[in-house]
Amino acid sequence: LADAVYFCRNDRDFTLMETGIGVTELAGYSLKEIGEDMGDRLIELVHPEDRERVRKDFDEQLKHGTEVKEEIRLLHKNGDIRWVLCNSRLQVDAQGREYLSNAITDITHFKRSNETLRSTLDRYEIILAQTENVLFEWDLLTDVIDFSGTWEKIFGFRPIRKSLRQQ
Repeated sequence: LADAVYFCRNDRDFTLMETGIGVTELAGYSLKEIGEDMGDRLIELVHPEDRERVRKDFDEQLKHGTEVKEEIRLLHKNGDIRWVLCNSRLQVDAQGREYLSNAITDITHFKRSNETLRSTLDRYEIILAQTENVLFEWDLLTDVIDFSGTWEKIFGFRPIRKSLRQQ
C-alpha cells in the first residue's frame, strides 16, 4: 500500500495539483507551507543533491513509456532524510495537459537496514582479508562450495567449486 497518493504536473518542478495527507506526513510540511513557501513545487521536497538526477531519471523513463519507478530521498522538515519509492504514471487531461499520478511508499527503514547490512559485510570482508585461514561455505542443496581467497594463496591453485559429492 502506498503511504501517499498525489497528482502533479509533468513539469520541471513537479508542480502539485492535488494530494492527500500522506505527502505532508512524509515530508513534515503542511499543504499550506508546500503551497505558500514552495510554490507547490514538489521538487523542493527532494534532497537538493538529488534534484537534477530525479528530473533526468523521470525524463529518461518517460521516453520509453508512461510509467516511472524511482527511489527518491526526501528532506523532511526536521532535517531527516526519508527514502520513498515513487511509482508514477503519465496521463493527459481533457485539455491535453500532461500530469503524473503518483503513489509513494516510505522505504526509509528498508534503506537503513540495507546500509547496516552493507556496512557489516564490508567489515566481514576486511576481517576475512586479514586472516590466514581458509574459510568456506558449502551449499548442500546445490552442491556448490565457495572458498575464501586465502585458498589460492596457500595452495597455489583454484579449488573445485561444484559437484563436490561426485568427486
